[in-house]
Amino acid sequence: MLRRIVETTHEQAFDGIESAQAYAREARSLFMRLGYDRIIRGIQRRGLTGRFLEVGAGPAVLTTMLARAVPQAHITAVELSPAMVAVAREEVDGAGLAGRIELVQGDATDAGLLDRLGRFDLVYATYALHHWEDAETVIGNLLRATADGGTLLIHDLRRVWWLYWVPSREGFFTSIRAAYTPEEARDLLDGIAPGRYEVRRGPFWQSMVVVT
Repeated sequence: MLRRIVETTHEQAFDGIESAQAYAREARSLFMRLGYDRIIRGIQRRGLTGRFLEVGAGPAVLTTMLARAVPQAHITAVELSPAMVAVAREEVDGAGLAGRIELVQGDATDAGLLDRLGRFDLVYATYALHHWEDAETVIGNLLRATADGGTLLIHDLRRVWWLYWVPSREGFFTSIRAAYTPEEARDLLDGIAPGRYEVRRGPFWQSMVVVT
C-alpha cells in the first residue's frame, strides 16, 4: 500500500496573492474546466437547486460555472485563505454574479461558522479533501450543514500507484500522493455516515456522495 504523504497544508500553499492568482490561472485551464464540467453535469442530473454551500472554493472558478449552469441556486462559498478570497471576489464580480454568490473567509473545521451559515440543499467540496488535516471533523461539520433530504458531494483526486511514483513534486503529483484511495474513503465514511453514501471513481479522481 502506498501511504499518504501530505507535504504542505492548503493555507501554506496559498498564503499570498501571487500564489492565489497562479492557482486561479490553473483553475481556468481546459483540463480543470473539463473536470468541473463533469461535476456540474452530475449535480444537474440530480436536479439539485436551492441553497448551495461550497467549502474550499478557491478562486471561485467552479463557483461561477455552477451558478451559471444552475440559475436557481444561491451559493455560499467558504474559503480558508484570505488571498484566495480576494481573487475569488474578482472572479465573482467579473462574472456579474455577486447577487447569487456570497464569499465567506473561514475554516470548515469551525462548526460554529457553519452553524451560523445555516443548512443547505447541496454541500460540496472539490479537490480539498486531501488538504484537510482532520477530514473526519470537516465531513461531520458538512453533514450537519446539509438539510434533510439534501446532498453532500466531496470530489477529489484518488491515490493511484501509476501516478504516485511520478518523481515530480509539482502540485498535481504532490496532491495525488496526499489523496485517499477509494478504500480509505469508504473507511472514513463508514465512521460518519454508514450506509448512506456511495463512492464513484475515475482514472485518478473519485466522488463521495452522501444523501441525508
